[in-house]
Amino acid sequence: MSERIIKINKTTVTNQIADKSIDRSFIELIPKEEIVSLDQFFDYYNQLFYNIPKNGTLSHRTLIDQSRDYYGNYIDPRDQQILDLNAEIAALNQQLLNLETSQLNVSLPVEKTIKIYLKTSGIPNKVGRAKHRNEKKFTLTFINASGVTSTKKLNFLNFRGNNYVATFKSIPGTIGYSFKGSIKKYKVDSGLQSHKINETDPDVIDLTLRGDGVKT
Repeated sequence: MSERIIKINKTTVTNQIADKSIDRSFIELIPKEEIVSLDQFFDYYNQLFYNIPKNGTLSHRTLIDQSRDYYGNYIDPRDQQILDLNAEIAALNQQLLNLETSQLNVSLPVEKTIKIYLKTSGIPNKVGRAKHRNEKKFTLTFINASGVTSTKKLNFLNFRGNNYVATFKSIPGTIGYSFKGSIKKYKVDSGLQSHKINETDPDVIDLTLRGDGVKT
């Protein structure tokens, strides 16, 4: 078999011609960067919402801070509500202070001085010479218009001459007073007496309380 000769022709070009005709950048081999649309972004965001940590570099806090900085002069409606509520609280506090001040400026009722003169009869003076004459077995009770009770302990020698005077204080209103006690066979009980004090009454009011002795 005879040998067949195949002739191969090789065409060569210079670098200068090659640079002009051949794209050496391989652009077509680099995958294009995929751009996420707004719809896709929010879709991803909603899917990952509960997986995003609250704080940290990649967190809800970072998203909030970046969005607020970009938005510029952002005012949270809740912050305005808080400011409004604080202003309302301050106004109410001022009203309360004004009310308390006005109440303090209201003039209080003027106290009256009440003098109670004890008058007794029916107990012989000789009873006062008994060995128990110094024992304070008699009680004078006074109840002012505010309901506060005061008592004075007395013995027979204190009032047997009908010169004893007890002094108390009370604002206008109804007061009560009584006198009772005993010595030897004699007993005294005036019962509860009452008297109404008016604002127009004198500053000093004289009252008489009788406590007649009854032999038991």
